[in-house]
Order: sequence, then structure tokens, then C-alpha cells
Amino acid sequence: MLGGAITQQQIIARAHDWIDNSVPYSKSLAWKDSTVGGPYRADCSGFISMAWGLNDSLVTWTLPNVSTVTAANVIGYTGLQPGDALDFTDDHVVLFDSWIDKSAGTFYYDAEHRPGTTADQQKGSVYASTLDGHALTNYEALRYKNVVAGSVGAAKSPVSMDAGATHVAFVDGNGSVANDWVSNGAWQGPSGIGGKARSDSPVVLNAGADHAFFIDADGNVMNDWVSNGAWQGPSPIGGKARAGSPIATNAAGTLVAFVDTNGNLVNDWVSNGAWQGPSGLGGQPRGDSPLAFSAAGDHIFFVDGSGSVANDWVSNGAWQGPSAIGGQARAGSGLATDAAGTHVAFVDTNGSLANDWVSNGAWQGPSGLGGTSR
Repeated sequence: MLGGAITQQQIIARAHDWIDNSVPYSKSLAWKDSTVGGPYRADCSGFISMAWGLNDSLVTWTLPNVSTVTAANVIGYTGLQPGDALDFTDDHVVLFDSWIDKSAGTFYYDAEHRPGTTADQQKGSVYASTLDGHALTNYEALRYKNVVAGSVGAAKSPVSMDAGATHVAFVDGNGSVANDWVSNGAWQGPSGIGGKARSDSPVVLNAGADHAFFIDADGNVMNDWVSNGAWQGPSPIGGKARAGSPIATNAAGTLVAFVDTNGNLVNDWVSNGAWQGPSGLGGQPRGDSPLAFSAAGDHIFFVDGSGSVANDWVSNGAWQGPSAIGGQARAGSGLATDAAGTHVAFVDTNGSLANDWVSNGAWQGPSGLGGTSR
């Protein structure tokens, strides 16, 4: 409901809808669609009004009326959270999306920038001298007064299936991780497997459906596992995931990758019967990037901060890279790879389904597979 409670995840999702639709900047024209409603003025402050789900399009000097100033000077400020606004009340405002590297002060922000451009995501730093063409000293940090933790309204549940298509994991209406399964040729359940997932958490099954991974309310990456025919746990495997982090696992469920609170791609792994890590794999995924693992867990794919589809891979027992494999992914693009990690599909900046592939030891492409994604 416009003007009511909204989560950080919903704010970011609304912003990414305008990015996905390349909504053009305009101080005079408004934009309305079935996802975010409206109409909202398609300039910088109209973009924030839309993302926050306000009833009307405010301007830079009235946005503080519906928000709390969390920092009057954002230089060096690392308390920014997804969905906060960085507001230069005389002229410009942008939306904080996520940290790239919190310790370094780098982050992604979403905005309508200026005439002749469309809504997109760019990089900033709380240690830079400027942000989106204006002195950083001009900006203050705003947090919308109606932003809340947890799920509100039409929260969406992730779904994961095992390789044999006999188990499906999801998050139920109470936030509990649940499972349906096939027995005697019919689906049984659902039944809780243990634990509650954070509102933005994915749920990922391994190929054998004997491990399920998710993020709990405290940001811990959790594992639930089957022993003696029953689910045990959940138990943390090590490390905390940033808001909106994806999770990927190998077929065996012995290797798990996610994005930590500093924006780094990291992994936990099983050795001598215990989870180790987390440890950095190399690279920092874009704020909206998914992750895709090969079956053996020796290739992982993500979208980097410049929008390039990137690959990190294992050689001589160590992670190499990351390295771009070719092609640019649009905001919100999915990623999928085959078991061997030699083919990768994604949605390019034109909305077309595209593919990169390995031939003669090198990545080729990208090339269109056919079709345009929603």
C-alpha cells in the first residue's frame, strides 16, 4: 500500500524495476507501471519517491519531511543501509543500494541522473570528493520513516529443487524453511525442515536434497542436513551475508558461496567433516547479482560492478580470477550454468537471453539464444 510500511528489499526491488525498464529522466513527464504504481515524476526525487512507495512525488527539499537524517555529513559514513537516500537538498538525490566494500567505503547507488539518461546503477564512495557530479559534502543521509525490518505485503518466497526433482524447498508464510517431497509416486508435505529465513534469503538445495542452505535473521549462513532419514539443524556454517546476498552450492553440498557484508564473494567448505571459512574467492558481485556454481564447485559465475559476467575458477587447488567471460548483464539479470561450468546464460542489456560458452579452452560469445526476458 503506497505511503505505508515498506522493507529495504521492497525499496530496492522498486528501484530496480525502473532500472530494468530504462525509465528516461524527465522533470516534466511522469512514469507509471503495473509493478510500482504511480505516476511518479521521472527525475531524481521522483525516483526516490517511487522507490520509497510514497503517495506523491516529493522534491529534494521535502524528502526530509518523511525521513530521518542518519548523517548530516556522509563523508566517511558507513552506517548507510539499502534504501537510504543521499540527498543534496538544493539539487540532487540518489538511492543507496548496497555496499561493494564497506571497509573501503565503496557502494552501489541507483538514480535518475540528468536529462538524456535513464535510471541505472553506478558506483560511489563515502571517501570520494564528489557523488553523481556534486560535492560529497553537500549530501546528507536520509532513512524513510516507514521502512521496516522483515517482510511486508507481497513478500516473495524462493524455491529450490534437487537434481532428481523429488524435493522442493521454500519459505512458508511464517518465514520457516519448508520442504515437499515425493513418496510412493505422490508429493507429501509440506513439512518444516528447521529454522527461519531472513526476509531476503534464498533457499538452496544440493543435488541430493540432503543439504539446504539459507540466511537467518541475524545474517548467518545456515545449513540444514539429513541424517538417519531426518532433518537436523539448522546450524551456521560460518560468515554473515549482506542484504540481498545470493547463495550457491555445489552438487554435493560441501561448498557454499555467498556475498559477505563487505560485498566480497566468499565461500565456506567442508574439510575433515567440519565447515571451514569463510574465505574470499575473488571479486565483488554487483548488488543485484546472482551466483551460479558448476556441479563440482570449481567454477562460479557472477555479475561484477561494471555489469560484466565474470568467472572465478579453481586451478592447482586455488581460486583464480575473477575474469570477465564476455557480455554485459542488465540490472536484475539471472545467471545459469551447466554442470561442467562451460556454458553460461544471462539477460543482456537489451533484455535478450544470451549465452557464453567455452571452445578451444577460451570463452566465446556472447551470442543470443533467442527470446526476450520479462
